[in-house]
Amino acid sequence: MFESDSSLDDELTRYVLDHYGRYCTEPEDLALRVLNMRLKAEHAQNPVIQRKLSDFRGLELTSEAQDLVAAGRIPTRLAIRERLLRDHADDIFLNYCAECSALCRTPTARMCVSCGHSWHDQNSG
Repeated sequence: MFESDSSLDDELTRYVLDHYGRYCTEPEDLALRVLNMRLKAEHAQNPVIQRKLSDFRGLELTSEAQDLVAAGRIPTRLAIRERLLRDHADDIFLNYCAECSALCRTPTARMCVSCGHSWHDQNSG
C-alpha cells in the first residue's frame, strides 16, 4: 500500500515538484502520475471511478518507473525532489521570505503567506 498522508509531503517537495516538475525524467513523471492516480482512487467515493483510476490506462511503466512506484508516494516524491535540487540547482529558485525565511508559495510570489511581509513595491530585478 502507499502513503496518503499529505502532511508528510512537505512544503519544499510540493514547491519543487509543482514548479520545476518539467525537469523530471520520463520514469519519474510516469511514477508520479501513477502515484497521484492511486491517491485519487483511494479517496474516490464512486467504485467505478476507483476502478478507472486504478487501471492506469495507456501508461506503460518502465522498470525504473515501477521501482519508483513500489517505493511509495512520499519516498518517491522526496527522492525526486532531492535529485532535482541536486541536478538542477542553477535552474531552481527557492523563493524565501526575507523577514521570516518561510518558503513562499511560488517562485514569483512577492508576499509571504506565513508572516504577511510584502515586497511588491520593490523592483523585480
